[in-house]
Amino acid sequence: MTRNFQARRQVRRTIYSIPVLILLLIVTLFLAKGVWGAYTKYARTQDLLAQAKTAHEKLLERTGELEKETTSLSTDRGIEKEVRAHFQVARPGEEVVILVDEATTTVATTSPKKAWWKFW
Repeated sequence: MTRNFQARRQVRRTIYSIPVLILLLIVTLFLAKGVWGAYTKYARTQDLLAQAKTAHEKLLERTGELEKETTSLSTDRGIEKEVRAHFQVARPGEEVVILVDEATTTVATTSPKKAWWKFW
């Protein structure tokens, strides 16, 4: 029985010795560093995922706009509208009409300024 007690005591001394505790601390630090690295990668991935979702939504929006524009360009009226917008062309027989607003004249009336000492 005393051998068993002494054996346990020897094991306990070995486990709680300074070199073993330092070794356990080093292992714990390596594990903590690994966990921290995994967490930072996870956080970075979440940010990139949010950015990718935003970019995807913008691209879907742009795709809708482009489909709408191509649908418009598949008709004669749409093609004519784009040609008129980019080039100054007119059909035969069309003329340019220029609308001019009526000229309004304003007469400015100014009163002569009095000096401050002549106020009283």
